[in-house]
Amino acid sequence: MSRESKREKRIRRNETKLRKDLQKKARIVEVVDILKCPQELIPPSPCRIPIEPPEGSVGELYMQWSRDKEDKDGSWSWGDQRNWGDTVWNELLLPFLSEYAKKKWKAILAEKWHNKKKTRNKHIYYNVRSIHEEARGRLIDLELDDQTRIFRFRLSGKKRLYGFTFCNVFATVWYDPNHNIYPVD
Repeated sequence: MSRESKREKRIRRNETKLRKDLQKKARIVEVVDILKCPQELIPPSPCRIPIEPPEGSVGELYMQWSRDKEDKDGSWSWGDQRNWGDTVWNELLLPFLSEYAKKKWKAILAEKWHNKKKTRNKHIYYNVRSIHEEARGRLIDLELDDQTRIFRFRLSGKKRLYGFTFCNVFATVWYDPNHNIYPVD
């Protein structure tokens, strides 16, 4: 049995290190190739896609928003106009959405509101079947009736903003200043 010289040990260590470095570089190149693939944020309508993404994946992403699903035609039977106007958009909705675009979805979904009696989630998903019948009818007109859950931002008091989430993008649909789309007792 011959003993390995210091020189041979050093050569073997360097070869092992070189092999590991090459393997690491190959993994990095593979990841970069995956990241180069184009990804569409909002698929064309009327696609059937899950509104709530797989657990943990989107929670780490920052909220983005889109206005391409808004319903602004006509008025509701309870008297509110669907077109909320530039003043509401510029003074309330745009600042709200711009501020929330700085937050990750997991932080948004963790927000709470408190009153004297209860603590609840501030922003939540509703089953589409639980919203006002007239609103469900509008979803058919908008070709959004394939969605099963709608997301609601609680703005303040009775003011709500409804829409659908597609991956990490919130697509605005309705501004509800008087809490009529999801009636409560």
